[in-house]
Amino acid sequence: MLRAALDARYARLYGLSRDDLRYILDPADLMGPDYPSETFRVLIEEAFKYIDNLVKKTAKPEDMSLTGVKLMGRVFNPTSPLLKINSGSIQSEIDEQNGYMQILSGCMVGIRNPRAHEHDWEDTEQRTMQLLVLADHLISRIKSSEK
Repeated sequence: MLRAALDARYARLYGLSRDDLRYILDPADLMGPDYPSETFRVLIEEAFKYIDNLVKKTAKPEDMSLTGVKLMGRVFNPTSPLLKINSGSIQSEIDEQNGYMQILSGCMVGIRNPRAHEHDWEDTEQRTMQLLVLADHLISRIKSSEK
């Protein structure tokens, strides 16, 4: 009851319409059952947290407390990778390994972290789709990597 009263108070305070409030509280109620029930920010955050956990689970680094940039740097380091994107036998393959290490590190800092720490972060549907396609590609590359 208290939560409903607070929701109503905030809706009035911010001038939200009934539909605005319904969308915030339960997007599927307004948009239909096929509409994602999570905000776009949460969908993106969860996808990139999944990548972090997948890398850790697949590579099994000595230090299982590593996460984010430090984890990606340790696991995909081109000089001694725990997960190999390719054979690393020519310079272009070494560059590719280094590039994926940097891409994955950048994703942790530039995509996952802002959404995990800034709860008012907003993403559009288009940006969400773009970032989920990127996440899907990275997941595929991680799963096809060799120890």
